[in-house]
Amino acid sequence: MLITGDGPSRPALVNQAKQLGLGDLVKFPGWVSREELELYFQAADIFVMASEYEAGRPITLLEAMSFEDAAVSSRIDGIPGLMTDNVDGLLFPVGDSVYLSKRLWKLLSDASLRLRLSSSARSFKV
Repeated sequence: MLITGDGPSRPALVNQAKQLGLGDLVKFPGWVSREELELYFQAADIFVMASEYEAGRPITLLEAMSFEDAAVSSRIDGIPGLMTDNVDGLLFPVGDSVYLSKRLWKLLSDASLRLRLSSSARSFKV
């Protein structure tokens, strides 16, 4: 798993990964260049946006979907109007890590759903 960016939550996430013994499984490269980000999008099968809010359109979500990554997003303002749950991606309530984990497990255990969401990602309604 890869978590990019240098936002205010990064130190807490790094600490939590260590506490849970996930240090070898979760990588935190910090800020990455545009070129690196595109490589990560190309390599990814699933993209998660767990934001509590976004100032405008969720650009990273749109970029991930343009690379046909199956998307999971919190139900922040504006997303449900753009993404239909179980059609363009999977949605979960803001801050609900239990529901997020269930959505991720659903994607990881259902290859046909992952492929369907991935292929419909490019037709996301911008």
